[in-house]
Amino acid sequence: MKKIFLLALLANTLFANAQQVQNPGFENWTTGSHVFPVDWGTFSEAFVNIGQQDPHLEVQTPIAHSGNYAILVQNEPLGLAGGSTILGSTCSCPITYSGGYPVYGFTPYTSIPTSYDFWYKFNALSGDNALTRLYITKWNTGTNKRDTLASAYTLITGPVSVYTHTTIPINWLITTETPDSIQLSFNSSLHTTNAPSGGQLYLDDINFNEPTGIKQLTASNEQLSIYPNPNNGSFVIEPSSATKQLMQVYDVTGKVVLSQPINGKTSVDATSLNEGVYNISLQSNEGVVNKRLVIVR
Repeated sequence: MKKIFLLALLANTLFANAQQVQNPGFENWTTGSHVFPVDWGTFSEAFVNIGQQDPHLEVQTPIAHSGNYAILVQNEPLGLAGGSTILGSTCSCPITYSGGYPVYGFTPYTSIPTSYDFWYKFNALSGDNALTRLYITKWNTGTNKRDTLASAYTLITGPVSVYTHTTIPINWLITTETPDSIQLSFNSSLHTTNAPSGGQLYLDDINFNEPTGIKQLTASNEQLSIYPNPNNGSFVIEPSSATKQLMQVYDVTGKVVLSQPINGKTSVDATSLNEGVYNISLQSNEGVVNKRLVIVR
């Protein structure tokens, strides 16, 4: 019976794309004496903006996964750092320098994705890794600072000689607030200075994802409560009606990882699941209602 329930709902499930960053495929670049990716900050542009030569840490490349261009983020020698080889970095926000250190900004963003994915190649040298970092935030007017609602930090290992697809889960820390800003960055090395010369990270086709059911119930139909949320995997699910329904839990890839029938208020044991963000769908004869579930340990 569990397999029948699972297959029935999988047949009626799709993925809806979350709000995307600008220029996700790095097709658009500035023109002139210096060429930088539109809507993306780079270390190179930050150096040029303070009157230094372009170190070409991030460059336009026709070696793309799709379209005409991708971005190459690489380690290069920099005279400003005493000849040391420094890492390249690109961010979905402006990068400036303050006190001799790079400062990453934020760009507007209001969606609630559960993962992001991209295509990459990586010429790893001397055991070095690249990395990607994500912060989704909301400005707190009471404290006059940003609250981090979600984050991700993942090493990119190599060498990877052909474009490879990877998906990064997003860890939601606060689910009761709607975000207003995002900061997504990629670094070609873990070393700020003395990075291995020649380390190269190719990036293309960045995409944000949010799994949902194809049908949402209206406010006048089924309402669903989950508490506590976040939780450690043990929680109570309480629909507004006591009719028999099917609860299914999806991971960030859209795979059903838990399925059980419920009849009114029900205690659920999901302690076998890893911590992270999941999507709960409750299916009845009237349709599907969705809620986000956050497991934190």
